[in-house]
This record gives sequence, C-alpha cells and structure tokens, in this order.
Amino acid sequence: MWTTVVLDWLQVFLERRAATPIQADLLALAVEEARDQVANQPAGLVAGELPGLTYLAAGGAGHPPLALAGCCLCIYLGADVLDNVADRELSPRWAAHGPAQATLTGSTLLAAFALDALGELEASVPVRAVVERALAGALIEMSAGQADDLASEGRDDVTLDACEGILLGKSGAQAAFFARAGAIVAGASVDVYEAYARFGRSLGAAGQLASDCGDLFSDDGEVSRDLAAGKRTLPIVYALAVLPPHGRETLLGHLDAAPADPNRAGAARQMMLDAGALQYGALRVEVYRARALAALDTAKPLGHVAPTLQRLAAATSLLRPGASLPDATEDTLQPANRDGPSP
Repeated sequence: MWTTVVLDWLQVFLERRAATPIQADLLALAVEEARDQVANQPAGLVAGELPGLTYLAAGGAGHPPLALAGCCLCIYLGADVLDNVADRELSPRWAAHGPAQATLTGSTLLAAFALDALGELEASVPVRAVVERALAGALIEMSAGQADDLASEGRDDVTLDACEGILLGKSGAQAAFFARAGAIVAGASVDVYEAYARFGRSLGAAGQLASDCGDLFSDDGEVSRDLAAGKRTLPIVYALAVLPPHGRETLLGHLDAAPADPNRAGAARQMMLDAGALQYGALRVEVYRARALAALDTAKPLGHVAPTLQRLAAATSLLRPGASLPDATEDTLQPANRDGPSP
C-alpha cells in the first residue's frame, strides 16, 4: 500500500523539520491517527494514493514523488484535525493536549508543512510554482467550504444546493488538488490536469457523501456524530425538503433535541429513512461517480493505472453489486459505513 510508504516518509520528514520536541510530539499524534485510519481502509487514504496515481496516469517517469504525496497527507491530516476540533470529535489521544494544541497542529500542517514538503520535490521551479498556486487555491476553497459548513449547523433554511457546495468545497477541493498536483508534476497539459482535478473533485464529494450517509444510517448502534453536532448534511436537508409541513416541524424538533437525547436522534433517523434520504444520498453518490468517470475518460489515463482510478470511484458506491438506480430500496443498499472512503 503506497499510503504506508508515504506515511513512513512523512514521519521522518516531520521529525526532521519540527522546531521543538513538543511540536514533534504533536505532529506524531496526527501521523498516528492516519495510521489508525489506514488500518480500517485496506486501499489506503486517497491523500496518499491519488497524487501518485495521477502522476503515473499522466505519463510521469519513475516512481511517484514521495514529497508530493507527503504534501497531500499534510493537507489531509491538518484538515482532519481542524474538522475534529470544530465538530468536538477529537480522539482520546489528544486529551492530554486539548483543542488549542490540536488547532495549532492542524493549522501548522496545512499552512507550513504542506508547503515545506513541496520544497523536497524534485521538479523545475515553474512546475513547483504551478503546484504551489494550486495548493493556495485549494486551501482557500477548503476554508470557505468549512465556514459554510459551520454556519449551517442547527439552521432550518439550508438548501440542497448549499449542501452540495459544501461537499465540493471541502472534500471535493481537497481531492481535486491531490489529483491535479500529480498530473502537473508529471508534465501534463492544462486540459489534462484539469480533467484529473474534476475527477478528484467528484471523487472527494462522493466519498464524503457516502461517509455522511454512513454516519446517519449505520446499524452499529452508535448515535450519529452529525446529529450530535447539529450538522445539516445532504440527507438531512433532503428529508426536510420533501416532508410536508407538519412532518418537517416534527423532524426539526427531533434534530434540535438529538444532541442531548439519543431517542430523539433515533426518531430523526427513522423519519429520514422513511422520507427516502438514504436512497437520495445513494443516488447523488452515483451522480458524482458518473462525473468522476466522465472526467477520467477525458483525461485518458495511461497504462495500467486507469482500472485503479476506476476502482477508487467504485469504492464510494452505496449500492450492492448488481443493484441499480432509481429503483434502489434499503434492501439494495450496502450497509452504510460511518467512516466512508476517506479523502
């Protein structure tokens, strides 16, 4: 698994570049969390796999550059830590350090170490400049998406379009950079690396939406993290949009009470299932998958890499093998995974 190789490189890099022992310890926590995630995702993290795959698919020579994948993992890890702080979901390993240190660690990974890792990249100055500009654009877009996400918590006027914008602006923008950067370093033309960026954006949105559905509808007995945090993800907003006024008010009451009352969270979950929110989520995942595959056709990946990229898109599907839309029912949907395919 390439992600493991990249994590090994990143661990050594962060140990070497950390300015103090305390900073090194905090960065090591983020790497440990990534290793835990990899243990549950045999295909690896998209951040670790995608830049190398698009590098090879776009005709890059030799092994994929570890420094580029390390940069992408810094982005992913930094965003993941900050997202967990914002959602009050920090893992127990951060208990001794607290949210302030976690915020500092996530910000440093995003703002400093991602760029610092690019300094290890063996590429021409013009190529590195294009990658750095793409990195800046991705971080700006991810920040805007996170701001919109936080602003939507607990509101009753969030639209489906706004939810899709958050998906594309957070996970979508992140994966778009991973895919775009690999193709840029490989020497691809603008048309080709932008096609890979469209692939990554749709892949990231599909993976995040699949994860959102898993969080809400998983049968593992745990209360949804998104319901506990007052999130307004796409399946929730869909149910609010299609229910009649009385049902909508009932669901809003359950959603408002869900953070403190698991029974109300369960009632909200059942109302959303009855409203077809899981089926709608599965449909939208398929739409993003189709867009990803269309972008891949435009990019025309070289060699043996195309099937691997296609499998990345296939891994986001909530449908059981052989099932089709729009006739999906709960029986044709795979058991939802609250962790989903990670960007």
